Amino acid sequence: MSKDYRYLNSVTVIAKIPLPLIEELFDKMVGCVVYTLVDLAQGYHQMRVIKPSRPYTAFRTHKETYQWCVAPWVWLAC
Repeated sequence: MSKDYRYLNSVTVIAKIPLPLIEELFDKMVGCVVYTLVDLAQGYHQMRVIKPSRPYTAFRTHKETYQWCVAPWVWLAC
């Protein structure tokens, strides 16, 4: 099963949050005792879709119509 999200992607507003420079991150970590590692591969299906936006994610099977409650990985992948 597949869904074409190109139109939804074209009207999606992406937050412009610049990534920090690695040197700045290292400077901020000086003196820190606890460090955390984040595995972004486990991040899929973790971001909730607000209720008013869920109908835009709808897709139909031969039995029912479904809509996403969490963001699927395919958004903005194209």
